[in-house]
Amino acid sequence: MMNEKKRDYAFTLIELLAVVVILGILLGIATGIYMSYAADSSDRSYNIAENSFKDATMAAMEKCMADGSTTGICASHNVPQNQYDFELVYLRELIADDFIDPIKNPDDTEEFCDPDKSYVYVSNRADMETSLNYDLYYKICLVCGDRRSEYCDEEIEVPADFDTYCDVFYDEGFTTPYDGAWTDQDLYLRFTVEEGYKLGISRFLYKNSKQTAWKKLDVREPFGMVHLTKDIDDKIEVKAYDDLNQVGSTAICGGNTIRIDKTILKSAKITAKEKDGKALANDTWADDDVTLTVTVDPKKATSKYLYRWYKDGVMIKDWDTSSSLVVTEDGTYKAEVTNEVRKQVITTNEFKVKIDRTVITKATITAKEKNGNALTSGKWTDDDVTLTATPTPGTTKSGYLYRWYKDGKRINDWSSTNTYVATSTGKYKVEITNALKRQIVSDEFQVNIDRTVIKSATITGKQGSSAIASNSWAKQDVTLTATIDPKSTSSGYLYKWYRDGAVVKDWSSSKTYTATVNGTYKVEVTNGVRRQIITSNNFIVKIDRKTPTIAVGSNPLSLGNGDYTFTNNVAPSYGDSGGNISCNPANSRKTGTYTVTCTATSGSGLTSSVSFTVRHSYPATRVGKTCTGQRNCSDCTVCTCGHHRCGDDGPNCDGHGNCYPDAMCCNCAETHGRCCDEYQYDCSYYTCPNGGSPNGSTCYF
Repeated sequence: MMNEKKRDYAFTLIELLAVVVILGILLGIATGIYMSYAADSSDRSYNIAENSFKDATMAAMEKCMADGSTTGICASHNVPQNQYDFELVYLRELIADDFIDPIKNPDDTEEFCDPDKSYVYVSNRADMETSLNYDLYYKICLVCGDRRSEYCDEEIEVPADFDTYCDVFYDEGFTTPYDGAWTDQDLYLRFTVEEGYKLGISRFLYKNSKQTAWKKLDVREPFGMVHLTKDIDDKIEVKAYDDLNQVGSTAICGGNTIRIDKTILKSAKITAKEKDGKALANDTWADDDVTLTVTVDPKKATSKYLYRWYKDGVMIKDWDTSSSLVVTEDGTYKAEVTNEVRKQVITTNEFKVKIDRTVITKATITAKEKNGNALTSGKWTDDDVTLTATPTPGTTKSGYLYRWYKDGKRINDWSSTNTYVATSTGKYKVEITNALKRQIVSDEFQVNIDRTVIKSATITGKQGSSAIASNSWAKQDVTLTATIDPKSTSSGYLYKWYRDGAVVKDWSSSKTYTATVNGTYKVEVTNGVRRQIITSNNFIVKIDRKTPTIAVGSNPLSLGNGDYTFTNNVAPSYGDSGGNISCNPANSRKTGTYTVTCTATSGSGLTSSVSFTVRHSYPATRVGKTCTGQRNCSDCTVCTCGHHRCGDDGPNCDGHGNCYPDAMCCNCAETHGRCCDEYQYDCSYYTCPNGGSPNGSTCYF
């Protein structure tokens, strides 16, 4: 029987092995089909990418042909016009000008084809150099990872290096070289190259050195010309490209800066300013040096303007670039103006300068009150003030003129009156001059006028944010505040505080005083003029800062079911203001356990609280009881269905199908459990038949 089972098992393994071999063959066939399909798919994707690259290049060439653009890709590539022309258009250039997006590698879509190694070779099918038929054809070299287009392996001839040259001339015939001086004539640039280029020169690119964009000059010969007609003060750079699109060296035209200035000078005018920067009219007195300035129309030239100054017809300063002249003497001045070309010279207007340096050294303001008393600056008064201006020196031949200001604003015009009556508060100053407009300004004089009549002063009190009446108990400092009628005065109110007739705070602007001790307070009030003093009402301050204390008799307080007032269980203590105490609840509830809170409040409003526990109780009833417990417990094997002696038939003796001689075996599967010794103990308890909860042998509500 055992041998038959083994033969059946071996036959099954052979069958399984055959199935595995068949499945392997089928899997190989499927993998081959899939790999062939994947390769074909990759080739198709690569061909599509090559065609997209070619289409983008064709679009770029068509754009350059259609609108003659000289920007972007068209600035660095010509459209090939004959069989000798060709261009290499790189993928990065097409991406930069948005003709195509970056191309993903068909074999690995996480990577992109190389934009710097991928290019399209563009040439012309024309068979003669003079043909211009734009019959273009394209060869693609697309590099994507390890894959390269077939054309990439074709060899492209690289030309040798060559130099670009640029000369500058005054004439189109290139007979008079430009000497680098400023000129107002047109100039001509001649571009040439040395031997070393391939096939021919296709174009020159040139620009001012300060510019970023290049201009293009297309040529079919190894030379070219540019006609300069506009103003310039810069170097010009030029570089040549041959028919293989290889660039020569960059040259500086003439090796130096080119300077053309065609500015036409229309007019020139002299204006003047005094030393303080104020404009000065022609033939007007000044009290110090005068700065003359020439303004030219047009304001700027490409080159610099040059100026030559004259005084009373005699040249005093030869040509230089300064448009200003500081004049220290009287005279009639003019200037001549040209530019660095020096072919035009125009003359300004004549400007007559008159200078008188007499100095008024001082201007002083004095003041008197209406009663004739002298008044110093900033002092308060209660009526009009007369201001008097005194210059130094005291006299001048042309006579002094006075102009008054209040708070920086002019309040009258020039007059010979040296006094002014101030009727309101402000900062006053006077400007003094003479016929020559030699002016001086006085220091400011502060006039303070306060005409307020003080009617009354009243003290009110607060502790914290709450109002408190005079002669009432307070629990903390009391803030006293003086209220004045009228509420405000321009000079500001001043306050002097007293307690019990003694000064506790001298004159200050504080209308409040913090009373920290008991006493009778009052305040005197005046304003900045200090000619009125009024006295307030008396305000009595009483402060009790002591917080009540409470002593508790019993805690917890055990009661039966009789009446009890809980204030009998506490003893309060108060300060000078006295106080009272109350409890919540006030009296016994006669049953249960609860908390009583008693609060003491002083006459000044300070409080403190204590709490204690009240318990109502009676004896508990004992209930006798005996309980059974377990001890000496351990893990053991349990047979739930009885035993038999080993040797007899049984499906499970030791739990593993084995039986040992003279062993007792279980008739069924053994289980594992806990084996313990049992014992008895007293578990009596107390109950509360009348309600409440037991605590030992006593019941509490």
